[in-house]
Amino acid sequence: MAIVSSTPETIGDTTLFQELRARQPSDDDSASRTQAFITAVAPQLDLILSGPFREYTLHNRVHSLRLIHLVPYLIPDDTLKALSALELQLFIYAAYFHDLGMSLTSTELDRVIGSAEYLESLRSWPILWRDIQESR
Repeated sequence: MAIVSSTPETIGDTTLFQELRARQPSDDDSASRTQAFITAVAPQLDLILSGPFREYTLHNRVHSLRLIHLVPYLIPDDTLKALSALELQLFIYAAYFHDLGMSLTSTELDRVIGSAEYLESLRSWPILWRDIQESR
């Protein structure tokens, strides 16, 4: 059983990002584009800490970095070595994209929850709709 090491300070120090750097095609700077993407979305992720989801477990740029750090512990080494640069990028993008929907403000959340589209969507899931009504 592998012992999980501490999360690196930066994305560039993660195994996944280092593998991306090593595998990117010579005519394609995938690593730099991925770093630019992370730089762009990280401040948005940090907004989760001040919005309506602030009471949840940590969901910010550090959470995403931790997920990327954990990937090599979850997949076999031979699978990791077989991943293309694009597949490595997708792992990294998924880690940073998956919580972006939590970065809205309380006002935005209220607007979504109060919208007709939201209620219509909930009603299309009868079991979910029933559970929500019962919990109220």
